[in-house]
Amino acid sequence: MKIFYLSNSIIPSCQANSFQVMKMCEAFVQAGQDVTLFGIRGSGRKADIWEHYGLSKRFTVQRMRRLPFGRTYDCSLRSALRAIRGRPDWVFCRDIVAGTLTAKWGIPTIVELHHPTHGRWLLRLIFRAKGLRKIVLISDALKRILCAEYEDFPPDEKVLVLPDAVNAEQFATLPTPPQARQICGLAEAPTVGYAGHFYPGRGIELILEIARSLQQYHFVLIGGYAEDVQRFSRQTRGEGLSNVQFAGFIPNPNLPMYLAACDVLLMPYQQKTDRDEGCNTCRWMSPMKMFEYMAAGRAIISSDLPVLHEVLNKTNSVFCNPTDVQEWTEAVKNILDAAPLREALAARAQKDVKQYTWIKRAERIIEQMEMER
Repeated sequence: MKIFYLSNSIIPSCQANSFQVMKMCEAFVQAGQDVTLFGIRGSGRKADIWEHYGLSKRFTVQRMRRLPFGRTYDCSLRSALRAIRGRPDWVFCRDIVAGTLTAKWGIPTIVELHHPTHGRWLLRLIFRAKGLRKIVLISDALKRILCAEYEDFPPDEKVLVLPDAVNAEQFATLPTPPQARQICGLAEAPTVGYAGHFYPGRGIELILEIARSLQQYHFVLIGGYAEDVQRFSRQTRGEGLSNVQFAGFIPNPNLPMYLAACDVLLMPYQQKTDRDEGCNTCRWMSPMKMFEYMAAGRAIISSDLPVLHEVLNKTNSVFCNPTDVQEWTEAVKNILDAAPLREALAARAQKDVKQYTWIKRAERIIEQMEMER
């Protein structure tokens, strides 16, 4: 099938949404589909895209320049017009504006939603559009929120709940933590890791509190924008906190090795995880890091948030109160001191994540497309 994927993600960028879009496009191609992605032009060269996102399969990428006065709406309009002219078998999109236009035009459209805070009028339009075939949501929690907020939310047969996923092949043959630390040039010591952005509510301050109490362990924080890394680096240097290392942005192909270098991986989301959209994503999120942690085969300590229980449980992770530093500190120490527990948690997480791969996610969507043809 000919699929046009319409996205308002900046390609390339370090934003999680762009990684999710690119991984899904690759999975559609792996499943035998003809994919064209429409996105917003980033500052990187097109030749660098495949390495940046760690992709092995190629597909057509059409990147549009954003006009200075148009925010992303001008790109949404242009990608929708190209879809209308291009006559694909399907439009799949994370761009609600473009998806509304193609669905209203009657093109078979599947829209993926990651939060409920789009303009209400847009959601009402797309819910009623003749071309809308399915809505993909990343969590049951998001479905409950949308059902409560919109009386015209589509019926269950039009809704597909699919959490985010991982490329299992990238994590297939990882070495032991000491071997991975040597490869990555990290200090040889019991290592606690975090990967992701440093936005407010991601728990970076909590990690530093744990590191202050457990200075016999090494803490590696991967990711974050340069200004955030510099700010936290200055703070730890000023305190003389020598057991914390900021690795910065790690290219996607190298990320599995850095995760493998850790003995324990942290997901210290706070009860309010806020970004510039002003939305509290911790109520409905499906973080990609969760699946990457699971695939890495390392013990996970996670904030005890209801939405995370849709994937994690007490057999594949340890839960802590998001704000209780002492509970987190004790959990880290207990897991590092108990190899059998650490290995049991890691093995179960690695087993459980097999159902959450990008290719399986894409196949579920393709199955729905074929049923609608």
